[in-house]
Amino acid sequence: MSRGRHRRSHTDLYWALGALAVFLVYLFVLVKATSPIVHVLWLVSAHNPWLYAAELALLVGLPGLLFTLPRVPAPRTIWVGSATSRRHVTRRRRSRTLPDALGLGTFLLAQAPLPPPWSPRGVSSTIANVTASPEVVELSRQFGIGSLIVFAVGIGAAVLAQVYRHAPAARIGALMLAVGAPVFAWAWVTHAVLG
Repeated sequence: MSRGRHRRSHTDLYWALGALAVFLVYLFVLVKATSPIVHVLWLVSAHNPWLYAAELALLVGLPGLLFTLPRVPAPRTIWVGSATSRRHVTRRRRSRTLPDALGLGTFLLAQAPLPPPWSPRGVSSTIANVTASPEVVELSRQFGIGSLIVFAVGIGAAVLAQVYRHAPAARIGALMLAVGAPVFAWAWVTHAVLG
């Protein structure tokens, strides 16, 4: 029995070290990927600043949706009387790990084409070189600030959906927050920059 626990703890340690290594490689790739990501976004938007802003809003809003959506479905009543039921509850709790990891990864991905508010010059010059559009540079700068607010709203929506998961109105409100925050950010930024 203790041998099985020992083996399980080693397996957990290897998984944790592997996840940390993947995370660090992912961060390194994202730091180098600003120019290719901006290229792809600019190409997909057909050189249209409005569409470029919509792509940024989608990228910025996706983490909040990935955090919130798994918590929105109505919970089922599960009787925890047997070992099987306990395993089922544990499996359901673990099932949110993948969407949460994807949400964090998507948040980091969304930051790659955005100038960070504390030091915007480097990324802004990359965007200017790729797009040759002052509007896109300003859109990206504004989204650099707005993305943090949208992410915070997404986290708040996920917490609301989790804490008040038995209240349908709270679940709908959480979903509206997660979807509405990037839409509002897109409308606000495009109005401020493009008029």
